[in-house]
Amino acid sequence: GAMQKILIAMDRLLCWAATNIYPEGQGVKNDLINYKITDEPLKVLANGNVNGIDLQHFDPEMVSPDAQQQLKNELGITENDFVFIFVGRLVSDKGINELISAFSALTHPPVIASEAKQSHLTPKTQHSKLNTHSASEAKQSHPKLNTQNSTPKTPKLLLVGPLETDLDPLRSETLEKIENHPGIISVGFQSDVRPYFAISDALAFPSYREGFPNVVMQAGSMGLPSIVTDINGCNEIIEEGKNGLIVPAKDENALAKAMARLIEDVPLYDRLQSNARGMITSRYEQHVVWEALLEEYQRLIEEHKNNK
Repeated sequence: GAMQKILIAMDRLLCWAATNIYPEGQGVKNDLINYKITDEPLKVLANGNVNGIDLQHFDPEMVSPDAQQQLKNELGITENDFVFIFVGRLVSDKGINELISAFSALTHPPVIASEAKQSHLTPKTQHSKLNTHSASEAKQSHPKLNTQNSTPKTPKLLLVGPLETDLDPLRSETLEKIENHPGIISVGFQSDVRPYFAISDALAFPSYREGFPNVVMQAGSMGLPSIVTDINGCNEIIEEGKNGLIVPAKDENALAKAMARLIEDVPLYDRLQSNARGMITSRYEQHVVWEALLEEYQRLIEEHKNNK
């Protein structure tokens, strides 16, 4: 459409003005080529991403068991819950309409609200689940599913991020489900997302388009497998059947099936979860990206000296 033409024109202008061009990932590089944005040389540094991930900060050991339990109590999450987490802006472009529809289908008939779920809503927040909660942080390891427990897990959906009503707003039925579905917990923007990753079991990130999403790397660093859409960045960080599952964008049925698989197929979940952090560490550790960037700067400086 018209917006795509405008964005392509802007990208062409930026590439024309640039001395060197470094796509954030292989998918972005392919787009620059396929849309004929530029015919200049393109180079992806390291394995992609512009800054890498701080693995000491995003470490499951940084949230204590006590801090986790306190946050679970506040949000009404029990040991029998399987928690999917989404972190980001609550807008259509992030696939929130599909995520809410998929989760609703997954929990039909809807899960019953527990007393703990109701009790975490303070008088200030009882009128709207779209308000925020606070949480403490400390040191702990990410809890795995209890493979010895044959009791079916109850799905919960934890939304961490601001609701944007002006730009790219959600459908009214989506907002109604976020507000009223007993299995959906929306906590708004949080300056520290680590405690929320720590009490979750998997990331659900059905975005329509990304460059190289930090959230997927953060979730993996915190030991979570991810369900992502088959788009740039996401399909580079996540490898199907290794550290997560990949579904088509805008396909709520495929998303619901993937979510159900993670709950029902415990060996699959355990395999994905056990690979999650290691597959981020080996490819996107911050110092690996910084070293690649430094080497590139040094190469360019030497090249410039030699051309004088």
